[in-house]
Amino acid sequence: MEPSASPSRTDAALAAALFVAALLLQLAIFDRGAFYSDEGLLAQTAAEINRGKVPYRDIVMPLPGPAAFYLLAGVFRLTGDSFTAARATMAVMSSALTAFLYLLARGAMTRWTALLVGLAFLSCRLWAFPHWLFYHYASCAGFFTGLGYALVCAALGRVSPVPAALAGIAAGVALLAKQDVGGAGTLGLGIALLLLGGERRVVMGAAFAAGVCAVLLPTLALFAAAGALPSLFDQAVRTAFRGFVQFDYLRLPNLRPLFHQDPLLRAHLGEYAPSVLVTLYWDRITTSPLFRGTPLCDLAIKLVFFLPYAAVPLAGLALARSWGSSPLPPAGRRKRAGAALLVIYAAASLAAFSPPRDWLHLLVLYHPTLLLAGLLLDLGASRLGTRARRAVLGAATLATLLALLGTLRITRDLRRAFATPVPTAAGTVWLKREEAGVLADLLGYVAARTGPADPLPVIPYHPLIQFFARRTAGLSSYYFWPVRPTEDTDARLIADLEATRAGTIIYSVSQYAHLRRFRENFPDLFAYLVDHYHIARTFTPPQPWGAVFCGLERREPAPPPLVDLVGVVDQATVSVTRAGATQVLHGAARTETAGQALWPFRRVLYQRPAVKGESTIAFSLRIPPQARLDFGYGLNPDEWVSFSPAAVTFAVAVETGGSARMLFSATVDPQRKPAQRAWREAEIDLTEFGGKEVVLAFHTAADTQAGERSDLAGWAEPRLVGIVTPRVRVGGSPARPARAPPRPAMEVRQRRDDGRGRAALNPTRRR
Repeated sequence: MEPSASPSRTDAALAAALFVAALLLQLAIFDRGAFYSDEGLLAQTAAEINRGKVPYRDIVMPLPGPAAFYLLAGVFRLTGDSFTAARATMAVMSSALTAFLYLLARGAMTRWTALLVGLAFLSCRLWAFPHWLFYHYASCAGFFTGLGYALVCAALGRVSPVPAALAGIAAGVALLAKQDVGGAGTLGLGIALLLLGGERRVVMGAAFAAGVCAVLLPTLALFAAAGALPSLFDQAVRTAFRGFVQFDYLRLPNLRPLFHQDPLLRAHLGEYAPSVLVTLYWDRITTSPLFRGTPLCDLAIKLVFFLPYAAVPLAGLALARSWGSSPLPPAGRRKRAGAALLVIYAAASLAAFSPPRDWLHLLVLYHPTLLLAGLLLDLGASRLGTRARRAVLGAATLATLLALLGTLRITRDLRRAFATPVPTAAGTVWLKREEAGVLADLLGYVAARTGPADPLPVIPYHPLIQFFARRTAGLSSYYFWPVRPTEDTDARLIADLEATRAGTIIYSVSQYAHLRRFRENFPDLFAYLVDHYHIARTFTPPQPWGAVFCGLERREPAPPPLVDLVGVVDQATVSVTRAGATQVLHGAARTETAGQALWPFRRVLYQRPAVKGESTIAFSLRIPPQARLDFGYGLNPDEWVSFSPAAVTFAVAVETGGSARMLFSATVDPQRKPAQRAWREAEIDLTEFGGKEVVLAFHTAADTQAGERSDLAGWAEPRLVGIVTPRVRVGGSPARPARAPPRPAMEVRQRRDDGRGRAALNPTRRR
């Protein structure tokens, strides 16, 4: 069966059947999983657009263009702010792309090979998980680019310029959805029309350009009228290029070593490996003998990454060889033009594979590689005898069917893994049981603490929480990208918080390591949050891994302490003791062990723990009468989730007259024990030492080498405060004290945070 430039009824029926099959397969899992960052960015921005906000002017939008946001806002105008509608939109778009790919392939190859390409995309779509599952600007741009190439394929050999003009409209939308995918796709489509348009190439090219301009010019005019054009250019163009220069994005894995395990690839396995396998089978894979003892996993990942770089030149060479052959009949010329279009499509998609070059960003652009694989299969099989051709096509069919069986198995496992429903104001999402508990508790907390009109800032990049709660962001940024537009400063964001006076903020300690910490990227804003907010409650799954959120509430002003130990740390003696030998530290070694820092969301006295020993910060001071030591202690919340866990023991001792007494000791391990993910509070009554010169010593020790870090363990705002005694009213009736009356000497009271912002008071008497 020869390829055809004009699809027959059979081809139209097969394309429709592929669409239906792809849609049914997607609907089985379309509402599974919540992807708080990118999915939240699209959904929340679309909701804010319908509230009257203008992206780039009212909302800082680093990197992506506006098209995907406005398209989803249009959907929400029909459905309301709906998680279900957003997911269904992507299910329809990705399923339609399956049909487009079949029709594109049909223009260059036989029906059977084109059908294999369409079926192969069903597997490729799932391996791109989650990017063809949730509504995303990259997926949106990929859909419209594919639509543009399908329209150009239909335009080749036709007199009417209408398909070319429609292709231009699709390309314009893709360009405004994601600049690299849409830009490379638009350039490729223009080149294809000029090279393959025949005698009407000029007319076709002009129609295509008119279609692109019909999208771009009104869009730019509307943003100009809204006063947002300069900020659009700054955020969607200049910031993107500045990011390539300033930011160290993930790069392609090294091709070598090819037949040995690659330590660098394995160090970033979460980014380079298929995300669907990481989501479902991480423990099973990383503990398997195949992974631990062989380089096969490394080799398979590298082959997937580098296959497009081999397929494009191979297909180009094969096409060039056929181009120089004897004159072809019209059907042969149409087939050759269709094949050239596929090569241009794949080359443009490969050019759009900009950093970060990880699995997700590769697989969302991988479908043109499937077209080239089908093209090479078709060209190779056409040169074989009947029996050999059938054998080759049979093997390709078997491989495609096996891939589909694997897709069905993974789809089933995804559905089983994400099996707990969480009703939200924006629709029901199905999650893993532990994650569902976290999200349900978090949304319940938001509903109890805020009203529908109250702002809910979510920091640094989890705006899906706002969308699920149907709350406005309250900030001009809700995706805190480290490469910021020039006008997006900490001062602007602080002004937003001052204006909204948000009573509740959601902060996530689950941050992407390659983006650096929020406190490093936005230091002034972070300092403002430390001064004005505290962690009121932690939302964490019961197992060590998973997204962790903190509910921040406004901090009440506290009276000044008698002694602020963080402020006088430079006057303390810092030492490390191992094997009975004590070394007093100076200079850089001292700074690495102790000092002041801002952590979420406390001023801390950080103290690097020692393994097989202890580090000590010793303050020589006179204890005021009626004084108490108040402090928090724990691990840096940004380090609660770690690949290298460590338990840290905190202790406080006092030395008088050459003898030391232990006043307090506690061990915390929030990395392995999620219930301990909170700042823990303690009080020590120092009345016994009032007026005496003492050495107040803070000690830390770690159980593993991973604990010897400066940014891990700390004392939160350690300070000496006065104990307020009861006032006596006239008539002898005591007034209610501001604080509890003095307790017996050496009593220690720990306030253990139960994870819900409540403190359980456990008085203990130290010997």
